[in-house]
Formats: sequence, structure tokens, C-alpha cells
Amino acid sequence: MGLKWRRDDDPELVLPTGSPLDQCNQAIARMRAKADKNKARSRRCTWTLTVGTAAIPLLILLSTQFLSFWLGKFAPGVIAAFLFVAASYAQIERPHERWNVYRRYQRVFEAERLRYQAAVAPYEDSQTRDQVFATKLAELTVALHNDWAGVLPTPDQLAGIGRPRM
Repeated sequence: MGLKWRRDDDPELVLPTGSPLDQCNQAIARMRAKADKNKARSRRCTWTLTVGTAAIPLLILLSTQFLSFWLGKFAPGVIAAFLFVAASYAQIERPHERWNVYRRYQRVFEAERLRYQAAVAPYEDSQTRDQVFATKLAELTVALHNDWAGVLPTPDQLAGIGRPRM
């Protein structure tokens, strides 16, 4: 029994069995969960960077009156190092972009499901509507993968993290 190396953000959407509607519902649920998770990550990063950046000058100002080493040097240094890690995380993982991709495709799949359920074009023919819907879901899944792959950092981007820019 081997270990399963799979990231939680992999955009796997296709179920091995089930109707096209079941597959669409599964895709919507997964994208909603991924969008919500990346929304929370994005907001945490933004607030961490904002609060941490604002705290450093305040601590330096306070250090002129109290605990000069701890408030003026040590605490700002620790906060700056933590902010570097948070900024690097945001640059590598791109939670805001992932949030955008997943939420957009959630809405696209929801719209396609509505067309299917209402039996409007291209789903008005009861003989072919499941096949047409499955084809559309497959196309959307590939499009999602292509958009999602564009959010992933390239090896060159990863190698450049922390390196001074010329």
C-alpha cells in the first residue's frame, strides 16, 4: 500500500460513475469549497501583511520611550521576517488568483446546470441532452485545468523567490 501524494488543490472533477448532473453537482461543490478556502487564505494574507506592516513603525516609535531593544529592534525584526514568509507564500500559492478561477468556474458550471435542467439550447432534445451535457462538462473541466495551471508558479518563479532583482 503506497502513499497517495495528492495536493488538496488539485482540480480533479470527474467522478468515475454517475449521471452528468451528478458530476456537475460534484464539480460545483468542489469548486465552491476550493474557492472558499482560497478566499480565506487570500484575506488572511492581506490582513497579515497590512497589520504587520503597520505595526513595525508603531513599535519603533514606542521604543523611543520603552524597552528600546525589544520594541525597536527585536519585535520589528521578527515581524519583518514573518511578513517576508507571508508575502512569499502569497506570491507562490497565489490564493487570490485561485479564488478567482474556482469561483468563476463554479458560476460557469452552475449556469450550465441551469440550462440543462431547464432543457434550453443546447439541451432541448431529450435524446441527446445527456451526451451534450457530458461533452460540455468535459470541455469545462479541461478549460478549468488550463486556467488553473496558469496560476501555478513556474520553476523559474520558484527559483527567483528571495533573490534580489536586477
